[in-house]
Amino acid sequence: MREQSITQERLREVLDYDYKTGIFTWKIKSGTALPGQRAGTRNHHGYRYIKIDKVRYNESHLALLYIFNHWPDRQVDHKNGVRDDNRVFNLNTCFQFENQQNRKKRDNTSSQFMGVSFCKRTKKWRAAIRVNNVDYDLGYWVTERAAGEAYLAAKANLHEYRPKPRET
Repeated sequence: MREQSITQERLREVLDYDYKTGIFTWKIKSGTALPGQRAGTRNHHGYRYIKIDKVRYNESHLALLYIFNHWPDRQVDHKNGVRDDNRVFNLNTCFQFENQQNRKKRDNTSSQFMGVSFCKRTKKWRAAIRVNNVDYDLGYWVTERAAGEAYLAAKANLHEYRPKPRET
């Protein structure tokens, strides 16, 4: 994780932050941005960044610095899964392995359930889960729903940080 190179004092000199909306606005003219305009931009992954004094910062990290005068020493998790929702009460610091427990289902899977895929060889649904970089095979199931339930049971048992899937 990159070290902080901005202070809360400098951050508050150049930006206002509304903790209820999670939006930063400029207090000063910065490049082409005028005072009162929303600061930052969203990247192709959906996270917002703000460039201050030629350094690019993750907006979620700036929100925590702005409110708590503390630069996060771990990853910042968006509790509701919305990557550009930087309201301070939606942010939580966590380790990377914890943050991975909070992923959404990938779009390119054959199943509607996280941790479930269809096995062409057996013609059954396979459930699997990863914990601390170890893959666990949960078995093969006749129905997709049964495999999904097996995954959820394993998640509740093995994922301490986020034992239930995030509502999306």
